[in-house]
Amino acid sequence: MQLTRLGQKRTLAHIARLDDLRRYTIIIAFLLETASLLIDTAITMHDKMMGKLFRRSENQPNQKF
Repeated sequence: MQLTRLGQKRTLAHIARLDDLRRYTIIIAFLLETASLLIDTAITMHDKMMGKLFRRSENQPNQKF
């Protein structure tokens, strides 16, 4: 988590000046956290869309009567 925060706060120029091992560690930690966040966001969006479609399909028979 601490490495992820470093990746978020530092500029690219600052990260480029770090030694290779430290630079790659920070970049990997940042990318893993970002991937996790994107996956969680996609799952949330999917759940909302499916809920909306399900509610809409439940209401269609009631409207036809």
